[in-house]
Amino acid sequence: RGAERLFDYSAAQVLGKEVALLVPPHLHGEAQSIWQSGFAGKGIQGHETQRLRKDGTPVEVSLSISPLRDASGSIIAISLIARDISERKRSEAALKRQVMFNELMTRVLIRFTTCRFPQVGSSVIAALQQTAEFLGVDHAHVLIFSPERTTWTATHEWCGPKVEPRTSAYQNVPFGSIPWSESRLLAGQVIRINTPGDYPAVAVAERQLSEAGMQSILLVPIHGAAGVIAGAVGFDSHARPVTWSDDDVAHCKMVGDAIATVLERKRAEEALRNSEEKFSKPSKPVRQSSPSFALRTGAIWKSTAPSNSTPGSCATKFWADR
Repeated sequence: RGAERLFDYSAAQVLGKEVALLVPPHLHGEAQSIWQSGFAGKGIQGHETQRLRKDGTPVEVSLSISPLRDASGSIIAISLIARDISERKRSEAALKRQVMFNELMTRVLIRFTTCRFPQVGSSVIAALQQTAEFLGVDHAHVLIFSPERTTWTATHEWCGPKVEPRTSAYQNVPFGSIPWSESRLLAGQVIRINTPGDYPAVAVAERQLSEAGMQSILLVPIHGAAGVIAGAVGFDSHARPVTWSDDDVAHCKMVGDAIATVLERKRAEEALRNSEEKFSKPSKPVRQSSPSFALRTGAIWKSTAPSNSTPGSCATKFWADR
């Protein structure tokens, strides 16, 4: 019964058939070696490999093989037990992938923390590239909303092979150009498109954009330090369709929010620098006379040297009396 549940074959469907029926073509040699070891009297325990279900999908299994002997000790058959380890393999793969992402995120944050003002742009592009390659896609970009929510601009972009840059075409784009996507992003909702057919009928403009070659796209709202939605980070695939997982969304949110924070820091530093430059400019000198106060008379006067005075002379002019 366990084998029937594992491989989806009934006993009647496989009895008398070649065991190769359950073996992926690229593992036929491995399967032959296992059987040879069994008939040579060598047991095998916990050998992890793949086998095929009835519908052709692979299943991760752990094989244990023991030779069966008759009364004289001769090997007459092989006992094979296959145990489904798919769930464990998925957990191991997910853990390994999370460790890889944690390392990626650490590199991104260190670079964002230590980069200088002129290096922010290249650091953002590097983060886009590393995340896109981690996801297995060939294009990534950042969209920033204007403070008034009237326009949005593509500020940074990374392109893989055979992907044309498009940042210049998306500068100060008026809101309403892609209304379905814009409304979702402003509401803090993720846009997860595995195939162009996933777009709803109302997303007419988005469908037209997808005809440019995008097979899959993931757009995640990004938040600044105050928690306000600052724009979105997007990852899309032109080479192949991608099925976005919940982990993909979570990872993109982390990278996107880090990008939003470093861009806010850049804007703040830029504003501070402009302010310092403005107030550090020397003002035009203004010639002023210095009033003096006469303690005895209580009169205030200012002393000036007329142009026609001789050296050492001084003209005194009363300015006001007490």
